[in-house]
Amino acid sequence: MVDGYLTEYHKRNSEACIAAVEHMKKNPLSSAQVTAQMRRNHEAALAQGNGSPHLVIYDEDKPHEQISRDKIAAEENIRAVNQFAIELENAKPTFHRFTQEEQRGLLLGGIIHEEASIIVSRVYGPQGITTDELNDLQEKRLETCARAKGVWMSNPDDILSDQYPIKGKGQESTIYLDGAYVIKNQDTLQSLTLQEAFDDITLFNALFPGAAKQVIGYGRDNEGCFRIVYRQPFIQGRQPTDVEIETFAKSLGLEHSKHRGDYIVGVHNFSNRNTLVHDLHGENVIVDTIGNIHVIDANVHLNYPERNYGGTRKV
Repeated sequence: MVDGYLTEYHKRNSEACIAAVEHMKKNPLSSAQVTAQMRRNHEAALAQGNGSPHLVIYDEDKPHEQISRDKIAAEENIRAVNQFAIELENAKPTFHRFTQEEQRGLLLGGIIHEEASIIVSRVYGPQGITTDELNDLQEKRLETCARAKGVWMSNPDDILSDQYPIKGKGQESTIYLDGAYVIKNQDTLQSLTLQEAFDDITLFNALFPGAAKQVIGYGRDNEGCFRIVYRQPFIQGRQPTDVEIETFAKSLGLEHSKHRGDYIVGVHNFSNRNTLVHDLHGENVIVDTIGNIHVIDANVHLNYPERNYGGTRKV
């Protein structure tokens, strides 16, 4: 890992991500515009020498055979992104679990998030594979890709703590302060698979674009647990009351969950038939100086019937 992990490439991407938030509020994008922008992002990254996460790194049937990585990866990545655009424009999106609004969360997650979502969505296992086995395959593929691109951290906390002051630490993440941003090193234990973890980032960004999560890398901690490293705008203000949170949630079409599912029933869980938001409490929500409410952390999931929260979402 080179010194100064957040390169100018990351900073430019993050600034563009934040600017996109305000632009999208004022100028809603069509599906075709979203996918066209994705293509431009990927092509620009390749042209600038930043590379792209490698969809094809090795032949799993021939583990000892060396393959020319860069050329194959770049070509395969462009093909995959172009195919995504074609499918989406023909109303057959690769990420068919998402609505048009939700798919915009891919853009706000940045290039690394877009490509990681494509990578893990194309990892399939044999019939009868368990969820844990599928997750292991997804982690293995993405780790290989991240190492090849140079966005892999052997131990994120060791690297980040050498460069940024720690702002706080919770059960799921360590938070670092980087000027106008915070960097979070978060585990994926709240998700059954890595694909679900990236889906949750997409959904969070779509629902709460003012504090969009921009993925900047991945790694494993000393215990071998997979970590996603992302950054968000550093928003300051006060904690809201439960009434303010509930009013805000209702404005998004969310109600207190009246069902007992994977999480306990309580004031921190909100849902509708499509989406489940967990952990929406005062420590994860900020009211800024002019009264705007920002959700800075929450677990956002597709509300499948199997979650037992009254959801009807299908994939």
